[in-house]
Amino acid sequence: MPNNSKSITGVKVPPPITFIGFFLVGYLLDYCFPFSLDLNNSIKLFGIVLVGISFPFAFWAMITMKTKQTPVSTFQPTTSIIKTGPFRFARNPMYVALVLLYLGLVFWLELFWCLFLLPIVIAIVHYKVILKEEQYLATKFGKEYLDYKNQVKRWGIV
Repeated sequence: MPNNSKSITGVKVPPPITFIGFFLVGYLLDYCFPFSLDLNNSIKLFGIVLVGISFPFAFWAMITMKTKQTPVSTFQPTTSIIKTGPFRFARNPMYVALVLLYLGLVFWLELFWCLFLLPIVIAIVHYKVILKEEQYLATKFGKEYLDYKNQVKRWGIV
């Protein structure tokens, strides 16, 4: 699927696979070595809320990308810099949605091993995906992307 062409990012593994893989590792760790913090039900409700927020946020990003006729896949060339919709708040709203979903499932299902793995997931996505995407976009779109990058934070908060 991926190739080394300069017309795509060079990302090897789709980010959702990284999130799913580490979540499954955390699930297995929890199964083998149960770890509970005995928190009240409000933490489960918080998790459900995060899951509930993640889907519309991801859908909003995908619809915005489709409207601008640029692919969601990291294996296809980006056709434009999107500055509308959730891209006004975060350069990577799809990854924000994945983090919200991951965290929501952690709290909802009380899989705290997964929580300890999340920094590793974020580091992998940062170094193996986001930095490659940013380099690709800077090369492809130049000043337009660099201006956008200076105006909008990567994760919306950082």
